[in-house]
Amino acid sequence: MKKVLIYILTTFTILPIFSQNWEYIKNSSAYLYGEGWGVTISEARENALNDLISKIKVQVTGEIKQLESEGVVNDSIDAKREFVSKINTYSQATLTNTQQIIVENEPDAYVVRYIKRSELNRIFEGRKQK
Repeated sequence: MKKVLIYILTTFTILPIFSQNWEYIKNSSAYLYGEGWGVTISEARENALNDLISKIKVQVTGEIKQLESEGVVNDSIDAKREFVSKINTYSQATLTNTQQIIVENEPDAYVVRYIKRSELNRIFEGRKQK
């Protein structure tokens, strides 16, 4: 009985700490964070990291093509003009120093990955110098 009571007290003491940290991070401009959901912790962790990376850098590329053709069909001029526009967005980064909070465990896992903006700035400054 004593072990059960200790477990319950520990659970209700530790969970608010994690919740408080998550709320602080979520509402603080000092952090960037990504959220991820999945059946497993691993899947949610990966999705949270992808969400975080997508917030850090998104590269946009665009391509526009104009195709024209002319010809004579049955003694009349046939002209066609076609425009094709394509926009791609993608994110790419490697972050090895993010922190994580497991908000919900499996089977409906919810994980938050976060990093301080100051740490992120330090990383990118180091990359610029290389």
